[in-house]
Amino acid sequence: QRVGIMNELIQGIQVIKMYAWEKPFHTVVSLARKNEVQQIRWASYIRGIYLSTMIFTERSTLFLAIAMCFFEGRAITAEIVFPMAQFFNILQLTAAIFYPLAVSLGAEALVSIDRVQEFLVLEEQDKKMIGLRKNLIENVKICPETAVELINVSASWDQEKDKTLKDVTLKAKSGQLLAVVGPVGAGKSSLLQLLLGELPITNGETIINGDVSYSCQEPWLFTGTVRNNILFGLPYDRKRYSEVVKHCALLTDFEQLPDGDKTVVGERGTSLSGGQRARVNLARAIYKNASIYLLDDPLSAVDTHVGRHLFDEVMGPRGYLATQKVTRILVTHQVHFLKEADWIVIVENGKILLQGTYQTLSKSNLDFGKLLGASEEVSENVAEEELEDIADEEIPFIDGAKAESYKLLKSSTSLRGSTSQMSSVAENLGRTVGEDKAEGSIPFRVWTTYFRAGGNLFLLFFTFFMLIFSQVVISGSDYFVTYWTRQEERRQRDLPVEHSTGEYLTAYGVIIVGVVVFTTFRGYLFFNICMKASRTLHDRMFAKILAAPMRFFDTNPSGRILNRFSKDM
Repeated sequence: QRVGIMNELIQGIQVIKMYAWEKPFHTVVSLARKNEVQQIRWASYIRGIYLSTMIFTERSTLFLAIAMCFFEGRAITAEIVFPMAQFFNILQLTAAIFYPLAVSLGAEALVSIDRVQEFLVLEEQDKKMIGLRKNLIENVKICPETAVELINVSASWDQEKDKTLKDVTLKAKSGQLLAVVGPVGAGKSSLLQLLLGELPITNGETIINGDVSYSCQEPWLFTGTVRNNILFGLPYDRKRYSEVVKHCALLTDFEQLPDGDKTVVGERGTSLSGGQRARVNLARAIYKNASIYLLDDPLSAVDTHVGRHLFDEVMGPRGYLATQKVTRILVTHQVHFLKEADWIVIVENGKILLQGTYQTLSKSNLDFGKLLGASEEVSENVAEEELEDIADEEIPFIDGAKAESYKLLKSSTSLRGSTSQMSSVAENLGRTVGEDKAEGSIPFRVWTTYFRAGGNLFLLFFTFFMLIFSQVVISGSDYFVTYWTRQEERRQRDLPVEHSTGEYLTAYGVIIVGVVVFTTFRGYLFFNICMKASRTLHDRMFAKILAAPMRFFDTNPSGRILNRFSKDM
């Protein structure tokens, strides 16, 4: 529960700092930590007792065995005592070590079984709810020109609520640019989720002919280099990579970034601007070889000039994807691009309100027809600046190399407009802070810091004394058995001994009681110091995290921060 709260806090730290909610969240986390510490404290005390039993079990059983021999009148000799000690040592491995360990692992196994059972008893998924279904080879042969076809498809995220999409019938031909438009919340993105198989189908049929590549509406980046974010695990093809970054207008950004495309971006791409994240996200989708490209409003996060460049160079009728003769399904709000689309689909309230060519929809009586007419005026007012052709062999900054002079545009206002604010951001946030790792022995400073957090100097020295004293008592009990055995052998040979057998037995019993008490007490002290150190270090670290500036969270992945509060605790 505490780790879950910490994860939410780290993910939403920007909002927390914006509203100055540090103190309320500190209270929430402290309460969760208090409850956690109470549980851990009892578990630690039990663990301390368990570790103590590993020490005194053998010795206490040996004492009881010797006591039985004494009361039965048997002689206590080395031939009897030391074989019993060896036997109890072997028995201790099973009874005092393996058995408690098995109980602990058994409890963890029960928790795992409950989790597996919880998953297995879930309701089975209906086959027709699987959104993405590869078309059969026979269908491909029958209708090779059809890339995507929806036949009376209805779909819903929640089967109990209203349908997200209702009776959708749609056909996209191979190599076609299909534009999906509509008001906010009409179901445009849900239509793409349906084609991806994320949105469950309630009825109807979905036919997908070919591989699918997807560019999401909200750019998603992971911690890594810009190049790795574009490749996304695919092999590096320099020619295709160069073409993709050129068409996606990323060359100027590579010039501005500290290490070109080798620049490490922070988690969620925090070191890049919104337009840069959108173009890297688009480049990732374009780099993948696919026959169907689903583009969810990739032009909304860039300015008008860059949007025109991306449309003309990537998804437009003369763009890079058009030359590949692949199908493009584009969700957009930029209606001035619709004139160049092969097919237009108007979505409203989860239904296809109208579909057809630009000329057909322009003549319709719907309000959208006026919008389409107005888009021509918008298109005329958009300043279109011609980009110079860039030779494929002259692609600087792709290998992280800097060039002293490089200009993508003769007049750079069109593409540099989106990167004007990027230079300072990249300089400050272009690099994710590396995680320090040390090898070898732990420095003495670390030990002192840890134990100081566990208590005052007197408590530390007292615990250290108890560790040594209890070990002296343990070793003394082993030595006393040897000494007592020699005295009993002297007694059998009628040699003088200092004390009677009963007195030796009583002394050995007192020593065994001391072993039990001191080993248990030292375990309690040790785990008590560890618990206090953990609590103190957690509170200090949590206070520092809440007071840290946003730059700290931008340059450190949330997983790394969360590990300090979970696994390392």
